[in-house]
Amino acid sequence: MTNASVQRIYNISDPELIGFSQHVSDCISRDITDFELYNVTSLAVSNLQSICDAFKIFPTDDYVYQEYLSANETKDALIEAMKEIIRKMALRVEMKWSKNSPKYRSIGISDVYNCPDEAFIMRARLILEFMIENKTELISEGLTDEMLDQMEEKLQELIDAKYLQKEKFTNRAEKTIERVEKGNELYGIVSKYCEIGKQIWERVNPAKYKDYVIYGASNKKAVNPKNIDEN
Repeated sequence: MTNASVQRIYNISDPELIGFSQHVSDCISRDITDFELYNVTSLAVSNLQSICDAFKIFPTDDYVYQEYLSANETKDALIEAMKEIIRKMALRVEMKWSKNSPKYRSIGISDVYNCPDEAFIMRARLILEFMIENKTELISEGLTDEMLDQMEEKLQELIDAKYLQKEKFTNRAEKTIERVEKGNELYGIVSKYCEIGKQIWERVNPAKYKDYVIYGASNKKAVNPKNIDEN
């Protein structure tokens, strides 16, 4: 996986940013008369709270990662199920024509079990087509229409599962970028209001001044999702 790097403009944790943003919203509401002198109105406070609430419910990387793992496990289980179907189909071909026959060699069974996902799916489709084309001759080896239908259905399940796994893989990288962008937006607004708050209360009220101090200096930091390989 190629991780797309984005720059966080804050080095406190996301929960800390959320908690501090909510605190600042309350403080601005308390000090709204002073803030209105700088065109920071109740509407601006509501907007800040809305942005904070949206960031609060945005899915965490762990949540998105678990979705990917779940999709990956489903895909892997279907690959194993398909391998077992292929093994049984290959045995019928061997019984009918022997391992040394051109027909047996044509299904490429020797390395099919070690193929990457996409190649395995393609090979599974070719084996299914082979079994359908040779159905009449393989009836003597126990092949039935029901077995072919089951193989086709399982193959489609695998194709769908692989698509979902790839989608979750891509979604995780996109959500990482989106999460950092939302955090940066929230931090930028809060930082602006904090500067106003500090200017209002500097040398006037030390306690209220501290309400607008973000502990943890701003520090650009590259943020990437955990390294995962798309299987």
